[in-house]
Amino acid sequence: MKHNSQLEWGRIPDARNHFGLSRSKVYELMRQGLIKSSVIKAKGTRSGIRLINLQSIRDLLEKNAQ
Repeated sequence: MKHNSQLEWGRIPDARNHFGLSRSKVYELMRQGLIKSSVIKAKGTRSGIRLINLQSIRDLLEKNAQ
């Protein structure tokens, strides 16, 4: 099992806990196509679980590091 800091996918609170990103910032980055996410839901249901690709956040931070 991977240590939490090396999770590939996580929920929005994981992005907040590991990277200090607010919920609204995570959604903004998803809308801009800067980070990857996926929704897992059962067929015919309206809601599901949104997972964030945490590596895409790491990549974005690395790309923007000065």
